[in-house]
Amino acid sequence: MKKLIAVILTLALSTLAVAMAETTDYLGTWYLNEMTMGDASFAPAAMGMDLTMEIKEDGTAVLTAPSEEEAEQAATWTLDGETLTVTVDGEDMTLTLQDGALKGEQGGMGMCFGREKVEAEVYEPAAVVEDAVEADYAGTWKSKYMEMEGNYIQASMFSMDLTAVIDGATMTLDGMYVFDNVTLDLAFSNGALTHEGGEDEMYAGITAQLLQDGAMKLTFDTGDEPLVLIMEKAE
Repeated sequence: MKKLIAVILTLALSTLAVAMAETTDYLGTWYLNEMTMGDASFAPAAMGMDLTMEIKEDGTAVLTAPSEEEAEQAATWTLDGETLTVTVDGEDMTLTLQDGALKGEQGGMGMCFGREKVEAEVYEPAAVVEDAVEADYAGTWKSKYMEMEGNYIQASMFSMDLTAVIDGATMTLDGMYVFDNVTLDLAFSNGALTHEGGEDEMYAGITAQLLQDGAMKLTFDTGDEPLVLIMEKAE
């Protein structure tokens, strides 16, 4: 009888140790290093986001985002098998441990947390080429980044894919919801190409400027906040 009890206790302690080891895999500090939407991925820093999540042993968690007004948010968490559910303000964020990272989805956007913070490179537009000539603009350009609240993110994140073909004094735009191979007249002055929008157009004007890193900045004057795209020349 004593031998049987000893075996049961040994098995129970082994099971508890395994459970604790599994829980320990989730405890500690995690950094949000990547976000995805569809096929596009970007570093949170590209949108001014800096999120840290601390999973505590007592079933609570703390999310810290220095850029937000409420820098710290209290949360709770539960573990069901390999699924970690973090609850913040009544909303659940479900994460699973994959290859040493916590991955999940929140609000239709994929999230990937890592044990170490990845210092991602954030795109910053180069200075404008002041002495550009009209011939420098010729060719096919495709949107790479779009400006959002002072940050530059991949244009494809919001289906802002645009192709611009510049040939002399004309520019043909295709994509971005509203353009279907629309050809516009351009004027060249002070190193920039411009198009003045008409009454039936959605914008007051368009300005194209070459940048010192080889990209082209395309600004749509919407009458409110301008829409800015960074275009890369197609090979």
